[in-house]
Amino acid sequence: MFDEKKYRILVHKYKNSLYNYAFLMLHNDMDADDIVQEALIRLWKNFESIKFFSAHIWIFRTTHNLCVDSLRRKKVNMFREIELKENLAESSASVGPEKQLVDKELAENVRKKIFELKEPERSVFILYHYEQIKYSGISEILSIPENSVKVYLHRARKTLHNSLKCYV
Repeated sequence: MFDEKKYRILVHKYKNSLYNYAFLMLHNDMDADDIVQEALIRLWKNFESIKFFSAHIWIFRTTHNLCVDSLRRKKVNMFREIELKENLAESSASVGPEKQLVDKELAENVRKKIFELKEPERSVFILYHYEQIKYSGISEILSIPENSVKVYLHRARKTLHNSLKCYV
């Protein structure tokens, strides 16, 4: 029997995280909204066959797969402006305009470099650092071995470190 209350709990708990993940993957707010909406519709349709306590893995895997499908379909090749959860302008309001400008430029370059990461390094990096999902969860979401998750995360960090070392 379908439990609408449990469905609403899952939607309330994960909709923002799903949106953030989709947004970081697709770099477009409208596409991210569409992906999240489609993932939640699929959750609704398949809710009876999903275990409630592992539903977050299922919904993130579905969101990831929809993002990958969207990227393949559109063959996104150019970077579009994205916003991360952290708003550097708010956090640096007490510092001067020069510092705010440098922070904004750094944040923009970090976002650009994250977008330039190869798949699945980008997905692993975003899931681990932005969504705080553990290795085992990422392994289930992306259907890859846990050791591969660690390798991809290491490669992503190394790539970002090398491409951003001029800011250190």
